[in-house]
Amino acid sequence: MILLSRYLSKKLLVMTSALVVILIGAVWLTQSLRFIEIIVNHSVSLGGYFALIVYLIPDLMATILPICLLIGGLHVYSKLIADHEIQVIRALGLSNFQISKPLIILGLFVTVLVFVINIYIMPLSFQQFRDQEYQIRNQFSASLIREGSFNVINGTTAYVRERGPQGEFKGILIYDPHLSGNKSEKASENSYTIIAEEGMLHQGAEGVVLVLKRGGRQEKDKVTGKISFFAFDEFVFDLEKALKKESPRITKPYEKNLSELFYPEPSENTHVQARMRSEGHQRLLTPWLALIDSLIVCLAMLKGEFNRKGRRYRVVVGASSALLVHIVLYTLLNLSAKHPALLMGCYLFITLTIPFLLISLESESIHYKILSRRRK
Repeated sequence: MILLSRYLSKKLLVMTSALVVILIGAVWLTQSLRFIEIIVNHSVSLGGYFALIVYLIPDLMATILPICLLIGGLHVYSKLIADHEIQVIRALGLSNFQISKPLIILGLFVTVLVFVINIYIMPLSFQQFRDQEYQIRNQFSASLIREGSFNVINGTTAYVRERGPQGEFKGILIYDPHLSGNKSEKASENSYTIIAEEGMLHQGAEGVVLVLKRGGRQEKDKVTGKISFFAFDEFVFDLEKALKKESPRITKPYEKNLSELFYPEPSENTHVQARMRSEGHQRLLTPWLALIDSLIVCLAMLKGEFNRKGRRYRVVVGASSALLVHIVLYTLLNLSAKHPALLMGCYLFITLTIPFLLISLESESIHYKILSRRRK
């Protein structure tokens, strides 16, 4: 019994681990392609880019682990049926429940692992990801300004006719309407327009500055409506400060811990509070999908008499049943943001599905034992 359990556990663990590595690598690669724009427009190093997208892995693991367990279990038990190994194991007197134990134990382990990821690791990884992404997107880079086009950066319009071989700009126009949504901004801050024949970027102690030559600055007073103008031979313009205009970063629900999700700030509107509570319940419910998937695999692959030709049918039934469970649970969770009463349905669905699958698996084992005794 112990040797058979080790044998089955090893097969299941190797197959599931291989699928986790392959699927996470594939999904992670497709997700990371969305951030290529950060490298191109913000001059981020390749190391910084990978440091950014590595924070996506915990979320991918929480989603993919139950699916890998499902596929791995179907593959291993299907191969055991094809090689007549299940028939030999049954001939030794093991019931379906005993044959299922390695996969059920692995399902419990994956369930606990997803719980840890959802409750502790994922919020921290998303916080780091969003913080780093926010800093990158708000840092100034000369590559943001494209020659021959009007570049609107945080409400400020910058135009450069051409860029010289040494990185100098020619034919420069900068227009700042001071129309940001920041309520704390003073009404006395005026809009202005700067025109210059050429300019050069310099990295100063306080950031990036643009040294403009032979141009003029026009400013309109918001109070009096008067326009003032002055010409200059050389003018140092704090380009980074003018274009940055950072606003406070809004924290998303998936960055918060469980206490923040279940007890949101009273200042949040009702819709946001409902979304946060739905996110919290989702973290508590989705880990159970790993255990449910393992039970579905065991029931689909071990129920009834074995036939090599019928194993494909078993695989289809197992995969379809698991897919249906996933769809029902995620649909109820998504709808619960608008209809909180559906959360009770989510918990009932989980608490009824797991005992039902366990009872079905055990009853199948009892039924098989009775048939075996009659044959003897």
